[in-house]
Amino acid sequence: MQLSEMEGVAPFIPLHPLPKVSLRLGFCSGSSWTVPGDAEPPCPGRRWFLWQGPCPFCPSGRFAPPYMLDDADELNLESSHAEGWQCSLEESRQSFAQQLQDAARATKMLWLVATRYYAPKRWEAYGALFETMAQLECFAAFRGCYPQGTRQEAATVLPVCLAFREEAERVFALDAYLGDAAGQLGKELIISQEALIQLKHPCYETDDLSNFQAHDILRRQALMPASNLFGTYVGELFAGDSLQQHPHLTAFWIPRWVAPDLHTFGLCRRPHLLKWYASFEPPRIPNNVPSEWRDSWLVNLGAGDGSCDQDIPRQDNLERSFLGSNDVANCLLRDGFGGFLFEGDDRHEALLRNLTLGRSDLELHLGFIDPETVASILRRALAERQSSPQLLKVDVDNCDCCFLETILETGLKPLLIHVEVSPLVPPPFVYRPVAFDGTIFDSMEALNASEGRRGHMRHCSLSAFVELLEPLGYQLVYFNYHDATFAQDVVEAPGWLQGRSPLEVWYGLFFCHPMRWVDPLEILYKEKFLYDYR
Repeated sequence: MQLSEMEGVAPFIPLHPLPKVSLRLGFCSGSSWTVPGDAEPPCPGRRWFLWQGPCPFCPSGRFAPPYMLDDADELNLESSHAEGWQCSLEESRQSFAQQLQDAARATKMLWLVATRYYAPKRWEAYGALFETMAQLECFAAFRGCYPQGTRQEAATVLPVCLAFREEAERVFALDAYLGDAAGQLGKELIISQEALIQLKHPCYETDDLSNFQAHDILRRQALMPASNLFGTYVGELFAGDSLQQHPHLTAFWIPRWVAPDLHTFGLCRRPHLLKWYASFEPPRIPNNVPSEWRDSWLVNLGAGDGSCDQDIPRQDNLERSFLGSNDVANCLLRDGFGGFLFEGDDRHEALLRNLTLGRSDLELHLGFIDPETVASILRRALAERQSSPQLLKVDVDNCDCCFLETILETGLKPLLIHVEVSPLVPPPFVYRPVAFDGTIFDSMEALNASEGRRGHMRHCSLSAFVELLEPLGYQLVYFNYHDATFAQDVVEAPGWLQGRSPLEVWYGLFFCHPMRWVDPLEILYKEKFLYDYR
């Protein structure tokens, strides 16, 4: 197997077992290519996108020859940080951060189009290809930075390149019909491996500087059919279907693609996997709740700007509560609920004061606050009202389970408890910060090295909340990505959740979620810590 010079970094988790391979790697020396063992030093391992034109370190005008991998002897690893090789971690970070943002934007656009244009096979093929392209671009950002050298780099990139070739073939078969339309529009189209070779894609042998121009074309190509939503193409037809069964534009449907096996070890294609869109079915709350929760009041700890943005069922973003909004507590305020609002970000003061204007049933608390102060306020509220709130929402991004635990110690017993969890820690692992950190005003901003990374992992895991709440009579009645809702037994969990373990729920509603790649929190964590949390 021959692979062109590939810009890469060792994966942060094993992809799958690799065969033993031998490597022949050439370097530029003088005006010709040589192989290791010659006296001449190698061309420094610089990333292809750091300059325009030929590699300035290679008098031959070429960048590097292809990797040569075959089934043979075991690899002998060497360091890529030897004399003559350079790895700038800061430059790599910057390139990686830009790559993450670009890939996320492309995937988000693919998702928006896929929910409006009926072509399930096509979107599944492109969904897998987009993630593999992003993985290759991630490797490119860290060219020359492998801790165990260039041999490990080549062996790492090989399986991802093979996956790219297979996934590209599936896309080509589905896009063959686009040729005439692309020609009429003057658009460049890739529908063959030969086109990828001509474009010097890094996963194909080339004597020239490799690049990812093909990725840009493929990302635009993915959206081409949807650019003519009211044309004559009706999407994919299945055996027995007629044109009348498929309108020109299907107004609503749910994409079903999953992350490629290469990145999820096949877990996301299990036949009994809980599907992410099951979360559209909410828990069932009785019309007549017991007298303990007779009063319509709530506590919103982390009210933000007070907005109640209703998410469409397609789920164009990940911010969904069990009532289909990004902040269920704020929505209930507009339905006549009273209660307590807490918000530490003073930028939202004007909006929140406007929301509570003329509302004697609402009490607003602005400014940074600690768990004990919140508990003191709610202890007073409990004494005055003689009933518990119907909803307690906790989203402060700073040991939320610390706040919840302190609040519940007051005797408050909400009907529903809505929390934000750390989805990066799977069940059954119980993870929680040691304590609330009063020096952290924004955990996302405190991820920088200048802040000592103090904002890292300030959320509690799903199992930490289960461990805290189950002894108090609460059960998990909703989960979606990083939001979880617990309730007393008078609330019935939806059918998709009944009988499911927290781990099963986590796999279906987070690990295998097709929108995971675009989550801002995980993108930020990858950028800051250079770690693939899968």
